[in-house]
Amino acid sequence: MVPSHDHDDKTARDVWHCIRGLIASPDVVANEHQFMHEVGLGAGPVRALRALLAVGPQSMRTLAEYLSCDKSYVTGLVKPLQANELVTLEPCSSDGRVKIVNLTPHGTVIARQAQQVHETPPEVLGRLEASDLDQLRAILERLGAPSRGSHSCGT
Repeated sequence: MVPSHDHDDKTARDVWHCIRGLIASPDVVANEHQFMHEVGLGAGPVRALRALLAVGPQSMRTLAEYLSCDKSYVTGLVKPLQANELVTLEPCSSDGRVKIVNLTPHGTVIARQAQQVHETPPEVLGRLEASDLDQLRAILERLGAPSRGSHSCGT
């Protein structure tokens, strides 16, 4: 059963606004845009690279499901990656009609860089004491947010 709390919906909305503001903080956005500019890719193809790094080679359909988008959209994401030799498209061994998207060695390097940029926290978090960060992480974990390392939500 979900516990009831005495706060109103406005408080929850205010907290969510603050969280979203951190995610979209100018330093985070600038870092992501700078990386995309440097590698000559848009946000969608970079997201596809990060997905392939996380889950390995995938069929176009499975990649679309992972990214929660249409298969035709994935085709548009994969084309620039293939043109830049960041991925290969190869027929599936069990069904030649199915194409498997696989990172090239260079694509893996770029995907790792993209993941590093994506995981770089907003500068403002550096202003918090370690105990404050631990407390914030604990609250977010109670909400089911994934975390890294040996903590309850992440592996």
